[in-house]
Amino acid sequence: MIYKRSVIRALKKANVRYQEGGRMVHTWCPFHPDKETPSLVIYTHREPVRWYCFGCRANGVWDKLAQALKTGDLERDWDDPRAFKNISHTVVKRLIKADPVLPPLTRPWTYGKWREFGGQELARVHTRWWYDEIDKVRRILWPVWDPEKELVGWVARDMDNRAEGRKYRNMPRMEALHTLWPIPTNTIYPERRLVLVEGITDALRLLQNGIPALANLGTAWSQARTDLVRFLLQSEHIVLAFDPDAAGQQATFRVGHALKDCGAKIDVWQWSEGHDPGDAPIEEVNELRKEVLDPRTPEGAHPWIRLGPRSLPVGWLP
Repeated sequence: MIYKRSVIRALKKANVRYQEGGRMVHTWCPFHPDKETPSLVIYTHREPVRWYCFGCRANGVWDKLAQALKTGDLERDWDDPRAFKNISHTVVKRLIKADPVLPPLTRPWTYGKWREFGGQELARVHTRWWYDEIDKVRRILWPVWDPEKELVGWVARDMDNRAEGRKYRNMPRMEALHTLWPIPTNTIYPERRLVLVEGITDALRLLQNGIPALANLGTAWSQARTDLVRFLLQSEHIVLAFDPDAAGQQATFRVGHALKDCGAKIDVWQWSEGHDPGDAPIEEVNELRKEVLDPRTPEGAHPWIRLGPRSLPVGWLP
């Protein structure tokens, strides 16, 4: 209750009568003539300090009340044991509202190949190296931008392949439902063909093998992404190649039906059992590239499932 004693001191200084009641301070409202009942309640346990009059229903923050009562501004009560806790909450809120930034001490990726990804491909998507002081692990980090080329966050992966601990770490409270990765690096595909996958490493693998892929950064979808695909990318053929697990199947159904009216041909790629875009056999990746980029491929020569009212197999519905 960082402000309770400060409120009481301010009221005493202005010779205003009050009554204490837990985290609240009751006083007489200066905005209506009834001076018999302390109908105005000041809530001192949060910032900013707010008040409400149950007589005339006037309400607001402390500044408005202080002006009416002529009490002046509140001073922080540094003797209150919860003062620093409240200060930390304030700082965190301000950090959340601040513009996204990369973690401190990140540096451009200069280590060449990582796993099966070449240094040139990693540099093209602005890959960075970062030592995570919290988890005590080296991470490879990818910035996430929106179509306006504004940084919205980052995704970092454990490079040490530890059995315990977090494999991935994202920017806290990253809001990326209006973008896809690695936009804007690959904003326009001349072929007007697009393969959607879940994760960054999934997209990287397909990109490295010549497949125009974008990562959904998970399984969620939004209207903003539908508009992005429809109006900015202007895709004519979209292939959904999410993971074959339950979450991936539900995402395929959800995203497919969200995109069904965008004017593009929508198809679903089924990975072989036990595989996803990141670890599927290279022969399967090559087959996907051929099907996506070669318009001469005859219909029915690939494992598509056309989205429609009767084309999905039994049990597909989430």
